[in-house]
Amino acid sequence: MSGLEILGAASTVLGLVESAINLAARLREARQRQKDLAGVLDRHAQELAETHRMVALIRNEEALQTAAVATKLIAMETVAQGLVATLTRIHTSVGDNGKQRRLTQFFYQLAHGSRDEADLQTAMEDLGRAKADLGLCISVAHVGLSRGLQDTLVLNTHLLERVDSAVRTVVGNDHGLLIGKLARGRPIREDGTIAVTGDDLASLHRDRGGRSSSQTVPDGNSTVGRHIVADNMTAGQALQINGPVGAQEWYKTSHLLVQDNEATGESTQINAGMSMEAFSALLRARKI
Repeated sequence: MSGLEILGAASTVLGLVESAINLAARLREARQRQKDLAGVLDRHAQELAETHRMVALIRNEEALQTAAVATKLIAMETVAQGLVATLTRIHTSVGDNGKQRRLTQFFYQLAHGSRDEADLQTAMEDLGRAKADLGLCISVAHVGLSRGLQDTLVLNTHLLERVDSAVRTVVGNDHGLLIGKLARGRPIREDGTIAVTGDDLASLHRDRGGRSSSQTVPDGNSTVGRHIVADNMTAGQALQINGPVGAQEWYKTSHLLVQDNEATGESTQINAGMSMEAFSALLRARKI
């Protein structure tokens, strides 16, 4: 997926989330005196605002526009479309017909567990999960990591610190970039970079406590390493890519182990690397 396509996906999600924010605000204003309902909508509005800030961050920070993040944005787009459809249906049915009795009845039902409230709650829970998945992808992005001379790995601390600060501002101080751990207590070169190894990156994966890996981990000081894809499961219409895409293809794999992975329903699971062109074609095919 090209940078322009990622920006397009981010802009689409931002537009949908903004529509949801506006619709939720109009519902809240329709019955400001309904305190219970206002509280529910306030919580939803906060979740929507946090989602909006997160997606805007991705749109503004090229370093966060990774293939994994793009995949989660596509998934969030579908969720946001469902949320906007739910809010539009509720607002259309009660907000503009001028029937005060029906409006009052709606808010009574909504405040006491009506079907509309349940549908809205489900849609918001789906958005919350999509936001959490997107936040995880952001936190594990290899921001500032590149290949230096003689196939060494270097970390640009200036870029890392700037983006990490932006992520913490938006997502929270407890959710900074995981790769930032590698910069702590290490000597920084005059150009603002530090040397890292494949073992350093592998240690980040171990810190996450997972057994399966969706990124190739270089072995030692070289870019030749091992790639393990294990114990992954997808369902529904999910898309999961457990391999390097596009810019990450400079990771070379000497050993690939794929085991105990399962894809059910209409989900798609790819357990190998792929080009950016193939990735873009896959996303286009899923939207047909």
